[in-house]
This record gives sequence, C-alpha cells and structure tokens, in this order.
Amino acid sequence: MTGMIIGHVTIFALFVGVSLASSYFMLRLLNNANFKEENFLKQQVITSSGVVFLVFLAFYAIYLLTYGQLIDLKGWPYSLLIIAFGMGVLGFLDDLFGDHRFSGFAGHFGALAQGQVTTGLLKAILGFGLSLLVAILVSASFVDVIVNALIIALSINFFNLLDLRPGRTIKAFLLSAVVIFLLSRVEGLWLVSLPVLAPVAILLWLDLKLLSMLGDTGSNFLGAMIGVWVVYSFELKINLAVLLGLIIIHLYSEKHSISAFISKNRFLSWLDNLGLSKKPQLDSERE
Repeated sequence: MTGMIIGHVTIFALFVGVSLASSYFMLRLLNNANFKEENFLKQQVITSSGVVFLVFLAFYAIYLLTYGQLIDLKGWPYSLLIIAFGMGVLGFLDDLFGDHRFSGFAGHFGALAQGQVTTGLLKAILGFGLSLLVAILVSASFVDVIVNALIIALSINFFNLLDLRPGRTIKAFLLSAVVIFLLSRVEGLWLVSLPVLAPVAILLWLDLKLLSMLGDTGSNFLGAMIGVWVVYSFELKINLAVLLGLIIIHLYSEKHSISAFISKNRFLSWLDNLGLSKKPQLDSERE
C-alpha cells in the first residue's frame, strides 16, 4: 500500500514538472506569435493557454494506458482520450480562425440561415459527432447512447459558456470534479484522474493573475473531461437529471447573461472573484 502511494505521488510530481515545462514553453510560443485577445478589462492577454492540456494529454495517455487499465470500464480509457484530444484540437482551430461575432446556438444557426457557416457551428457539429462516438463506446443501450452523447456535448458547451471571466471555467471544473468523485460509483476513478490537477492548477494561477486565457482550447478540454466522468460515474436516472440541468442552463443562456446571473448571486459572485488580481465590473453582456 505504501509503495502504491509513493508511486502515485512520484507520478503526480512528474506531471507537475511536465505541466510547468509545457506551460512555460507554450506560453512563450503564443506570446512570440502575438496570439492575444482582449480580456474583460480590455487588456491584451495571451489566449489559448489551453494548448498546455494537449501537451499534457500526450503524457497522460501513456499513464492511462498503463495504470488506467486497472479500472474495468467499457471503452476506458480510449473514450476519454478521444473526446479530450478531439475537442481540444477543435477548440484551438476555433481560437485560430473563429468569428466571435456569433455566440450561442441561436447565433450560429442564425448565421447559417443567412448562408454563413461559422467555425463555431462546425465545432458544434463535429463535437457532437465525437460525443456520439464516445457515447457508443461507453454505453450499454440505445437510450444510454443518446443521453450520454447529449451530456458530453452540452457539458463541453457549458464550460465554453463560462469562459468569460478569469478562473471561472477552472473553478467550475474543480467543483464539478469534487462532486463527481465523491459520488461516483467507479472506484479508483479519482486516483487515475489526479494527474489532471497539475496543469489545471498552473493554468488557474495564470488565469487569475490575468497572464493568459484558456480559450476554447482549454474550456472544451475541461468540458469533455467532466462529460466523460459523469457518464461513467452515474446510472441513467442521475444522468437524466444532469442532462435536464444542462438543457435548462443552455435555454437560459440563449436569452440571458450567465455573467449577470452570477454577479447578482452573492455566493457565486464571491466565488467568481476569489483569487482575481482585479475585481471585474458588473456587466450584463449576452453570452
């Protein structure tokens, strides 16, 4: 038992080193390429720092294919690797070439009605295709396939919706992960998922210090991870409740601002500002 603990601590330390090194080199690369966008304070900040997750994933895949096999789950760990890498790449392409004049499902489909195909729409279509593929890998029935595909796809988009304030997406990821691992029916899932905390912690610090932004690359990756963890962790009844919650949030976001909702809730506003270098001004921008 002691040897196993030492082994996992050593592995985690290695992932911290990998994450620190990849963060340093990738952010230098993005900065030299002037890959920047305005943040909520209208400052030019390095964006798409979520590419660090893609570098991390190359090493994490080796770990999962070695230690992750201890968890006997249908489609594991290939399902997680496929959706995390696929959505990270799609997010990076959207960061590179995306037209940010359009947002939300209504915005992208409205653009399509005018004969304009947005990168966001392409990402949504390809993302759902990947979600469906992963759902087929992990599910035991047709109903499970549909429910799980929708959970994964909407989880990805939900974290994308949150990525309007520094640290918000990662804080939501960490809270979601804690709840999932505390309630999960899969023993050991938290242990093999622990290395993910290394790049998450580093990018959270960079985000809160206003040194970089995750971009769609990072938010898509995190949403994909949460979606897969959810569909593995719970039975159909709970997953249906999760799906209903995601649908309600998305319907709300089409007409209202999530940022405004958070700012009006004392606890959520406190959590949103926790650790920020500068406190944001109240706004009512549309998501």
